[in-house]
Amino acid sequence: MVTRNTLKSIFEAEGYDVFEATDGAEMHQILSEYDINLVIMDINLPGKNGLLLARELREQANVALMFLTGRDNEVDKILGLEIGADDYITKPFNPRELTIRARNLLSRTMNLGTVSEERRSVESYKFNGWELDIQQPFVDRP
Repeated sequence: MVTRNTLKSIFEAEGYDVFEATDGAEMHQILSEYDINLVIMDINLPGKNGLLLARELREQANVALMFLTGRDNEVDKILGLEIGADDYITKPFNPRELTIRARNLLSRTMNLGTVSEERRSVESYKFNGWELDIQQPFVDRP
């Protein structure tokens, strides 16, 4: 059985700073005090379940969210993803797969909205005879 301590050890071994919350109140407290990039949450939690907390999380913060849970029925998966989870992993799971999914998710979400200086200086893009002029509101076709 994988515990929070096991998950913490797995992610710390990969170089991540890890904060643990035992319930929704602790999660909200941590989110208000620290700049959190990823939340990994179970659906089966004391107090409010993970689906309700995920909805609250989406209202409070724009943070990557993964469910890691033993609930593997399709309804829970669909609800979790519809609420806004970026990934849904069922137990049992491979720890290496979890860390790879987390790393890939973080690499996508942490780079959103950032455009390199080189890309900002481009005035147009050309492809297969088409030209998209960034300075003008039109596309020139061949």
